[in-house]
Amino acid sequence: MARKEKHRFVEELGADRVIDYTTSVVTDEVDDADVVLELAGGDTTLQMLKTLRKGGLLLSARKLPETAVIKAEAAKLGVNGSWFICEPDYASLEQLSRLIEQGSLKTEIRTFCRWKAPLKRWRRCRRGARSERRFSR
Repeated sequence: MARKEKHRFVEELGADRVIDYTTSVVTDEVDDADVVLELAGGDTTLQMLKTLRKGGLLLSARKLPETAVIKAEAAKLGVNGSWFICEPDYASLEQLSRLIEQGSLKTEIRTFCRWKAPLKRWRRCRRGARSERRFSR
């Protein structure tokens, strides 16, 4: 799933089909997925359970809503719901760097920010300002 301007990028990653979530209801388009990797959380997590075939697996990077709610809804639908939390460490970041350098991991960088105000940007994110993927150099 991606908005229209990201379709080409997602196709280059290997997607056979890309659904524009801004113009389509995903649960109307997909009902037989083996695995769904869900990153948004909230109501999206519960909706994505409906896109799975019986016995399918939803992996969410967010524990929202509560895990008990996810498990209960998954059980009703005959699917499985699980989640994971990533906490980067030095060794993992080094491995990601190697994969990027080898060309095995594709990255998207939207904006570069200078180091002149990193604390200000961090505080803005902590207050709940809309975050974007930004990388400094």
